[in-house]
Amino acid sequence: RHRKPGEGVTGYEYKNAPLPGEDKAFTGFSGGGEKALFTRRLEDLPASQLVVVESAIDALSYAQMYHKPGTLYISVAGSMSHDQANQLQVLIVGNPQATLVLATDNDLTDKDGQPLAFDDRPGEKLAKVIEAMAPQVMTIERHTPQAKDWNADLQAKAMRAEEKHSMTLKSKTNASKSQPGW
Repeated sequence: RHRKPGEGVTGYEYKNAPLPGEDKAFTGFSGGGEKALFTRRLEDLPASQLVVVESAIDALSYAQMYHKPGTLYISVAGSMSHDQANQLQVLIVGNPQATLVLATDNDLTDKDGQPLAFDDRPGEKLAKVIEAMAPQVMTIERHTPQAKDWNADLQAKAMRAEEKHSMTLKSKTNASKSQPGW
């Protein structure tokens, strides 16, 4: 859910797996809604870290993999509007003690699959805009997912864990078959 200060919920992001026969997932924003900022804290602690990502599912995925107490997760739902930029700047400037983590997507190609130069990647452009909002005293870190985004990284991590678990089960099954029966 996206919220504006003093106004409550303004809309929500949604994402789905690819439809049968398609290779792209569906991502959207609620019809009639207005993009604000998705923010989520896992504890009621002062902000020690602000993690800015491009989608709510990436915020939750990043939290699943790298959560630190006191983190405020923030999504701009893709490209950032002027209103979102103002809201984000208020959060950043209001928390100079926090580390600002720019964790935008790792888009290596455009929509047609053509490679993008580093400075032309949408995630890098967004990270530079957000970095410019930070006070000079603020610590800034750049975290980039291995895959396209943090949700893809989390899914890959889950697949590796599942494969490892399956291999462990197979080796236990094979070991028990080779034991002499009593």
